[in-house]
Amino acid sequence: MRKLTWAALAVVVCTLLTTMPAPARAELSIDFNDRTDPDITQSGFDVFLIDAEDGTPVTRTFGAHDVTLYDVGGSFYFDRDRTGPPNGGAFTESDLLIDFVFSGNSAGGGLNLKVTGLTPFGIYSGSIWSVDDVSSGVRMSDWIANGTVVKNNYVYDGADISSTVPPPSNDTYRIDFTATASADGTIMFQGRHEKRSDGVSVMLNGLQLTQTGTLQRAATPVVRADFGSGTAMSGFTQVNLASATAGATVGGKTITVAPVGKFSEIPSATSYEVFVNFWSDSANDWAIQAGLTETGMATYDVNNSTNTGIISSNRTLYTASLGTLTPAQLDSVYWDDIEQSSSYERTWLDSFTIRRTDDDELFYVAPTADNSYAVDNPSGPWFGSSDTADLWRYRSGYAEYADGIYQALKSSGDHYQIVTTLDDPVPGIPETIVTLSEGDTGTVAGGVEFTQSDLLADYITASNGDVDTSGLDVLVEDLTPGQQYSVTLWAFDDAAGESTRSTWSANGALVNDGYRFDASQDPMTNLEYSFSFLATADENGQILLEGRVGLDGAEGLAQGNVYLNALEICEVVPEPSTVVLLLGAALAVLCFRRRR
Repeated sequence: MRKLTWAALAVVVCTLLTTMPAPARAELSIDFNDRTDPDITQSGFDVFLIDAEDGTPVTRTFGAHDVTLYDVGGSFYFDRDRTGPPNGGAFTESDLLIDFVFSGNSAGGGLNLKVTGLTPFGIYSGSIWSVDDVSSGVRMSDWIANGTVVKNNYVYDGADISSTVPPPSNDTYRIDFTATASADGTIMFQGRHEKRSDGVSVMLNGLQLTQTGTLQRAATPVVRADFGSGTAMSGFTQVNLASATAGATVGGKTITVAPVGKFSEIPSATSYEVFVNFWSDSANDWAIQAGLTETGMATYDVNNSTNTGIISSNRTLYTASLGTLTPAQLDSVYWDDIEQSSSYERTWLDSFTIRRTDDDELFYVAPTADNSYAVDNPSGPWFGSSDTADLWRYRSGYAEYADGIYQALKSSGDHYQIVTTLDDPVPGIPETIVTLSEGDTGTVAGGVEFTQSDLLADYITASNGDVDTSGLDVLVEDLTPGQQYSVTLWAFDDAAGESTRSTWSANGALVNDGYRFDASQDPMTNLEYSFSFLATADENGQILLEGRVGLDGAEGLAQGNVYLNALEICEVVPEPSTVVLLLGAALAVLCFRRRR
């Protein structure tokens, strides 16, 4: 019997081994050339030429693959031919880098490059080359493959590149990545201009793709949820905000969405500058008394304060620095007013601001009113407070004056005081400040290849959060413990700001570092505002997805919102090569036993 088992297993293993694919080689190698000199092509690469510089999508065919280049942002794309850098030493790809196509957009747009004819759910390793030795200054861009950021803040300075001295190696201006093709065998690459860039920044010299495997997804998803209050996408279950926060059942799985947001603890090993922000009437020159101690209060008016440039009616907003302290020293802020009449005193306080001195990071602004007059110098987040007794420790009156600006009144006696215990920044304000809401924009316009308006038009969003610490959690329960899943998440709002960013993790592992979308750019295909990743259910059959507020590349400021349009989860089954490895292991065991 053992001989029969050995023989049968040997036949199976040998058959599988002989049908395994040959070692991976490049499936697609493209050199983007300039039309004025189209013959400068890197050895082993195929030529891609545009038709004109008007940004019209152009498609070129390479074997089984159609490759389409799109302009994004209402500008144009161009092609250029340079004289360098030259070959030399470890650098041998001069013909690849001296010519390229680039986007003329410098306001958040860039280029889309769609590759079709790939293996459905094929796993590809690849490279993008992006450089121009004439573009001096900091040139910064982001690169995305099927929604997943493959390179965040890619940067070079053309002034550092010589037309006569070769780069150190072939990987100097190369972005390496791994990407998974969609169900129809497509990868959409997006190059996006970073607003911190000194000029246009999305240059595309070359692209190379090599298949390294195939993601074996089950044919039927276990979860397909469309979040928000609008019309459900065909094949998806609609989950509104009330259901999501209570725990919705989709495909027999429980999905719960919760807001997450806490004020960051202030590091003790630094110092903070405290500002008082107040209003003044240009005719009367109002003033305010404030200080970090009650005995150290000083008078601030237009003569020793900074005009923020914010004006409401006859009121101008000013800000004044009270001084610099460490967290251990900063216990409270005192403020008062200058007597305006014998009957009562009045002050026009807008807020206090606390800012780190080492990197200008704003910790918080307090107190705040629900108004639109955010202090631009310094700027910062705003906490909602109207007439909260826990916030105001000493006062005899606190009333709204106009436009959400608050006037404090007292007849005599105590100074007003706000306590600033930094471990719990503002008494009376709960730790969780992020709120969830749902929206429905009706219809999302897009290109002829975009068919998912019902999916992107409605959403759940987490608002008013801090970078990295605030956003939303999506807990998926009732999965199979230890099972690996392919997860696809959609995040978009066509009414949001430019370059809205978020980071995403699954069970603590980072899966997208800097997901971004620009609401001003309509989707051209179904691949632009979603991303996919692998996650394994824990021992309790759960996957926790954590979306957190990211940084806007333009100014390094928080965008403040995290969006969730839809979620799809599919089981992943072992690849055939995995089966071969398992059988190989069994074969080795039998060989060992046979030798015994």
